[in-house]
Amino acid sequence: MREGGNKNLRALLYENIGNYFRYKKDYAQARDYYRNAQKIALADSNLSSYASIAYELSRLFSEQGMLDSSYYYLTEYNALIHRVQQPMNVESQKNYVNMVMELSQSRSQLAERSVKLKNKQMVILGVTAVGLIVTVILLWLVALERRRRSRQTLLLKEIESQELTSQLESEKEIRRLQEEKTEQKIRELTSYTLLLSNKNNVLRSVKETALKAKEEKDEGGYDKIKRLIDTNLNMDSDYWEQFVGHFVQVAPHFFENLKKYCPHLTPNETKLCAYIRIGLSSKQIAQLLNLSQESVNKNRYRLRKKLNLEKDVDLDELISGL
Repeated sequence: MREGGNKNLRALLYENIGNYFRYKKDYAQARDYYRNAQKIALADSNLSSYASIAYELSRLFSEQGMLDSSYYYLTEYNALIHRVQQPMNVESQKNYVNMVMELSQSRSQLAERSVKLKNKQMVILGVTAVGLIVTVILLWLVALERRRRSRQTLLLKEIESQELTSQLESEKEIRRLQEEKTEQKIRELTSYTLLLSNKNNVLRSVKETALKAKEEKDEGGYDKIKRLIDTNLNMDSDYWEQFVGHFVQVAPHFFENLKKYCPHLTPNETKLCAYIRIGLSSKQIAQLLNLSQESVNKNRYRLRKKLNLEKDVDLDELISGL
């Protein structure tokens, strides 16, 4: 009996200390003392003390704005009071009524706040939804614009490619015509040169015939034929001017480049280079210059030395590249 009294005293002491800390608004300390008092009352099966502590816990949570917890302990307090069938005193009844009214008012305020919060949430959701829709529309428009620009870029590239292809084909056709024209001029120049070479061959044959006439003691006819032949064989200057006129149409900068490469060439060496440039063989050049083929080969050798060419450098390729 004495031990039970001590427990009730301890529970009451913890409850009063909890009230003190609740009055000081040290809610954490107050809650701990209330819980300790609650354990003692529960262990002692003291429903009256347990109900009192539940009432104080309900007030504690109400003051903190924790309405759900406050309502829970208030309900528990009410149930315990009915169990012990102990009518509340006037002060407790008054406090109980006030607390219920405060709780009801707080729940009403909480409901209003909840409605306002929901309204704000709906507004926020609405604004967010509109923002998302606007963002999606803007992204869609940006994608359309990028696609339009991409198609436009591809179209421009295709047009540029077609124009470039057309331009290249035109340039290719122009080069082909120029090459055909150049080849035609080279053929004409070569034909002209070979014709002159053949003319010299014919004149040599005539000269040989004149020599035979001399042997037959026809000195007058021989001298006349010989002078005519020597005159034609030595008409080199007129031919050279005509040759150069045709040649510069085929290779307009050849003589300038040749002079830059080797400024000290003689006129005969320049002629030899020109004949090599149009592709004449040593035999054809010999006929054209009224020389033996061996003399032409020697002239080619001297020309190589004058141009300072190494043994592995081809003379014809060098002259064709000027």
